[in-house]
Amino acid sequence: MYCLNNPILRFDSNGLTDFTFDKKTGEVKQVGEKNDEPDRVLKTYTSGKKKGQIKYKKNGESKVAFGGVEKGILSDGQNWMTDDQIISVGGEGQPTVKGVEDFSLKMSEHVGTDIGGAYFTKEGSESTTHMTIGKYKNNTLKQTKGHGHIAGIRRGLKLKELKGFYHTHPSMGISEADRTRASKADINARNNALKLMPLMKFFIITSPLHYGVGNEKIDYTNH
Repeated sequence: MYCLNNPILRFDSNGLTDFTFDKKTGEVKQVGEKNDEPDRVLKTYTSGKKKGQIKYKKNGESKVAFGGVEKGILSDGQNWMTDDQIISVGGEGQPTVKGVEDFSLKMSEHVGTDIGGAYFTKEGSESTTHMTIGKYKNNTLKQTKGHGHIAGIRRGLKLKELKGFYHTHPSMGISEADRTRASKADINARNNALKLMPLMKFFIITSPLHYGVGNEKIDYTNH
C-alpha cells in the first residue's frame, strides 16, 4: 500500500529492490528493503523543490528508468561517475557476465555516454570470475576513457588474469552502422594493447539489431 499524502511512505508491492541514481553526481541509493527479485532504477526529479525525489504515476506506482538488473551489481552508496566498480560474476548469488554487460548498456543509455569494462579470470578457473566497470566521469557519447581494470589490479586481481575489454555503443542519435563497428579510436587503442597483450579480446556492447533479440556483443579483436 502507499500513502498519497506522504510520498516517502510509498512502496511498490511487486517485490523489486529499488534504487535511485543521480545522473549529475553518480550516487546510488537503495529505496526500501532488499529482496530476491531483479533490481531496478527509479526515475527521480532532477531539479526544483522535488529534486532527488522519486517520480510516481497517477496510480501511485513508481516510474522506472530501467529494470531487469541482476543481483550483485547495484548497491547502496556506490558512485558510478567517480568510482571504478569491481563485480564478482558467475558464482552463486552473483550476476552473470551477460547481466553485467546488459547493465552497462542500460546505464550507458541512461547517462548518455559510453561505459567501459574489463574481464578477469582467476587462476584455476575456466570462465570469467570478475568484471570491472570504469567510472564514466570523463567519458563522452563516443569515447570511453577507462575500463576499471587498473582499480581491479590494485585491489587484488592480477594483470595476467585480465582477459579482455568491452565498451558500450549507445543507440541515441547514432546510426546502426556506427554503433555496430569499432571506431578509429577503438582500433588504435586495441592495436596498442595487443602489442603488449596479444591474447586480449575486445568487444562492443550495443542495442539489438532486431526486435526480440538480446543485446549485440560484437567481437572486434581481429577486425
